[in-house]
Amino acid sequence: MLLERLDLLVLTETHTRDVNLSRGRVVLGETSLPEARAGVAVVAHSNGGWACDEQVTLIEGYALLLHLNHRVSRESFWILGVYADNTKGVNSLVDFYVDLRKRMSAFVASLPGGTWSGCVAAGDWNFVEHPGDRSPVPPPNPRMDLLLEVFSDVSALCGFRDVISSTETTP
Repeated sequence: MLLERLDLLVLTETHTRDVNLSRGRVVLGETSLPEARAGVAVVAHSNGGWACDEQVTLIEGYALLLHLNHRVSRESFWILGVYADNTKGVNSLVDFYVDLRKRMSAFVASLPGGTWSGCVAAGDWNFVEHPGDRSPVPPPNPRMDLLLEVFSDVSALCGFRDVISSTETTP
């Protein structure tokens, strides 16, 4: 984190219930499964001014939302940390994203009107949106179409888009 000058880091596949860190780091939030599988954690410098106001575990071991604030700048935002479950290939990915969409939608709907402005999302999504990003290009799969549709809904809930693959240009 020091070398790359990172304030916040989303760790996936932590495989533990208690992330051990070197001195000077603090876990702002984490989720993992009881059998020490999967796991997501959000880490910061202990003197970096970041604090977590609220943690919502969307899918234990795989997805959490944290409301972070910075005591100096007074900046605050939601961060979504994800480690998508692909234990059974595309079928478990579809199930994971359907569940994530349902739980995120319910959480956003539970907030007072107009208070959700989206979230920063990071993690291991365990698939690519564009088949050409894989080599060799996989054969067509109807489940992938459903996966992309559901992932698009999750993206819309967060208010994010993949700027790397965007073909939009600004005049």
